[in-house]
Amino acid sequence: MPPTLQEAKNRLDEIIRKGRADLYKPIQIAEVLNRSRLDASIDVTNLASFQNPSVHWRDEITIRFTGKRSTSSARYQHDVWNITAMPQDFLSVLDRENKRLRGAIERYIYRIYFERQQTIGHIIDYIARLPAATKKGGGLSLWHNSGLKSGTKPATTSHY
Repeated sequence: MPPTLQEAKNRLDEIIRKGRADLYKPIQIAEVLNRSRLDASIDVTNLASFQNPSVHWRDEITIRFTGKRSTSSARYQHDVWNITAMPQDFLSVLDRENKRLRGAIERYIYRIYFERQQTIGHIIDYIARLPAATKKGGGLSLWHNSGLKSGTKPATTSHY
C-alpha cells in the first residue's frame, strides 16, 4: 500500500530534523520536486532519472546560498533515496502534492532552511558581541544559558 501524504511528510520532517545546518539532503529532495514539477522528463518513480543529476542540482543551489557543496561520499549523498530515508513511493506522494500546490513542498523545505540559517546567524552575532573573557572561559555554559536546545524538531504543522 502506498504511503499517505502524512507519512511522506513525516518522513521528510525526519530527514530535515536529522539534517545538519546546510540541509543538503532536504535541498536535494526539494530540487528533485522542483525539476519534476517543471520538467516532464523527470520521473520520481524512476531513480535513474534523477539520482545522479539531483546531486548536481543540489550543489548548484548550495553553492549559490553558501558557496559550499557537499563533500560527503557519493554513497552518502545517494543515501537520501534509500528505503529508510526518501524512497520513490514516499517521493511520489510528495511530488503529487507539490505539483497540486504549485511548489509548496519545495517552499516548505527552503523556509525551514532559511529559518535554520537565520538562527545560526543570530548565534554568531550573539557570540561576536560577547566580551572576550566570556568567549574564552565560558565553555559550554554559553549553550546552557542561551536557551538553545539540541535536537529541535521542524514545525509540526504543515505550511503546504
